[in-house]
Parts: sequence; C-alpha cells; structure tokens
Amino acid sequence: MTTPQPANEQRQEIQAYAWAACPRLDEQGDPKYFKTKKAGERFLRSEILRLPDAGLPHEEEPLEARLGRRARRQRELIEKSRQIKSGKLRHFSFPQYLLPIRNSDRGVRLVPIRDLPGTSGQPCNHRFSNFLTMEKLGSPSESTDSQIDRAFEGRWPDYVCALSPDCFVEIEEDAEKRQGHEFVGRKHRSIAAIVLRAVYDLEESLFRAWPSVTNLVVADFFQSWQFQRHIAVFCKDIIDKLRFQVSPLESFAMERAAPDARHFIYVQAACYAHELRSVSPTTCPAETPAPQPDPHVD
Repeated sequence: MTTPQPANEQRQEIQAYAWAACPRLDEQGDPKYFKTKKAGERFLRSEILRLPDAGLPHEEEPLEARLGRRARRQRELIEKSRQIKSGKLRHFSFPQYLLPIRNSDRGVRLVPIRDLPGTSGQPCNHRFSNFLTMEKLGSPSESTDSQIDRAFEGRWPDYVCALSPDCFVEIEEDAEKRQGHEFVGRKHRSIAAIVLRAVYDLEESLFRAWPSVTNLVVADFFQSWQFQRHIAVFCKDIIDKLRFQVSPLESFAMERAAPDARHFIYVQAACYAHELRSVSPTTCPAETPAPQPDPHVD
C-alpha cells in the first residue's frame, strides 16, 4: 500500500508539468500532461494502441496484449506491402485497418498549461455575467457558411490552454451545486439560456475559489479545455435529462439547439477573453453587478 503524498508535494509535482495533450471535447478521457513540449509532440506522433475491429484505444486491456497485437499488425502490413509491389494486391484493395492511426489523427491537441492562482496583479472586475447578460441573449444559431468563414479567418473559438489538473476540480464541484446546473423542473425560455446560466455558475465558483484572479487568469479560464469540455458535457446532459419531458418534436428541436448553444457560448467566451487580454488591468472599468433575472424563469 502506497503512502499518500502530502498536498504540497502533490502540487509541486503537478506544477512541474507545462504542456497538456487534450482529447477532443466530445470524447471521453482526460488530458495527458508533459513536462516539455518535445515530449508532448512525441506523444502526438505516437501510434494509438487500438482494437482491430473498433479502432479505439482500450485502456483496460493489458499493455502486453496491445503491443502484441500491434506487432502482428505491423507484420501483416509488411506482407501486404510486398504483395502490392509484386502485383498480387491492388492499391485500392489495401486493408485500411493496417494503416497506423496516431494521436494527432484523433484530434488530440497540445496546449500549454495555466495555473489559475499563479498570476499576480490587479483583480479582474469585468465579469462575463455583465459582458453577456440574459437580456442580451438572442438566437444562437449560426449558418454553416458563417462558421466556415469564421474558421478560415482564424476566428474559430478553439481552446488555447489547459488548466493545471487540480485547479478546475474545486470550481466544477461547486458550480454543479448551483441553480444553473439544477435546471430540471424549472421554466426555461431556451436551451441557450440554460447553458448561459451554467456559465454564470462557473464564473461565480471561480471567483469564490480565487477572489483576486486577474484579467489574464480569467481569460485563460474561459478559453481552457476544461471550460469547453464542461460545456460540451453539460449540453449533452440537457438533452439526456429533458428528452423524456417533452414531445418527440420538441426533443428533435432540442437536439438541434444544444450544439448551436454550445458553439455560441464558445464564441462569446472567446470574445470576452479577447477583451480581457486587450484591456490593461489598471484601466478595466469597474462594473455594477448585472441585474439578476427571476431565478425561476430564464
């Protein structure tokens, strides 16, 4: 039985990591952390140990079994390549399952790690709840052409960092106990309103955990992998929890509205983070709290 490390030793070990290889937001799994960028890039180039039929990682399978299967596949790959050179096998008949799939092929991205309480400076007084109030919320739908233009113009709201492993847990646990996350049984005007109130919960939990966070820290939080993953999972939970409380037609509309709301929040969070990074902490105007809407109606 291993002896648990003291909290300060665990934090020092966590702070030693500087880069995170983050999976796609719609896939299960946590980021893998690396001390150097070179080690992270090596992981992106590494081949996924996958099942032969599903083509997916199987973390619970013994490593020896996965390595053995990969060795057999490599031998078969060499044999098929020889058959193509000799003319026994045509190129279009080459088995696709023999081609290697690397972590970068599965959408894994390498981003720097940010430590939320690690930056000193003027506390942030520009809240997201003031930046996007419930009264400003309109239709979050965006056309496909507009999304394509956004991607080509470099305005796609990708996450730009990952939070240190111990930073987001406390915030998420506190946010999930707030009213925006307990949406079942309440009246809501739209799916986007439910998601926006969940963002308010995350913001309140962030400032509760670290009241003196700076503009740059808050900007990193709203453009982190953990923030976007939380919103992605939350949108899925909305559909799962409300699906049986509405008609089939409303359920279909809800399944279409949830991805639009998710993308809308990502875009608005990126705009908010850009403003925080553009404004000097000493010149950021103080704000009065946004008017709170009726807690029972969004």
